[in-house]
Amino acid sequence: MPKAKITMQAKREAVAEAFGDVPNLDPAHLNFLDAGRNRATVFAGKAVEVQYIVEVQDLEQHVKETLDRIRARDGDKIFREAAEHVIEDLATFVEVRGGK
Repeated sequence: MPKAKITMQAKREAVAEAFGDVPNLDPAHLNFLDAGRNRATVFAGKAVEVQYIVEVQDLEQHVKETLDRIRARDGDKIFREAAEHVIEDLATFVEVRGGK
């Protein structure tokens, strides 16, 4: 028996129920939110966001601020070394954790 196709309108309604009114969504963003509507969410101002995205954005901001501090204090060479260390460490972490 073939799967019933979910209409864009049904997706818009499901997204609105999970995240509130999100106007003018392009199809790719609507599909992303629809796929994530059952994931953990948090309030971000007046909007509801997928929690892991908020956490990753927070992490990115901390990394950028730290690397900016290193560049200002220690110069571009050390900044690049520190950035490379972070990139390599995260790649290793993902490889190790992804194997589980």
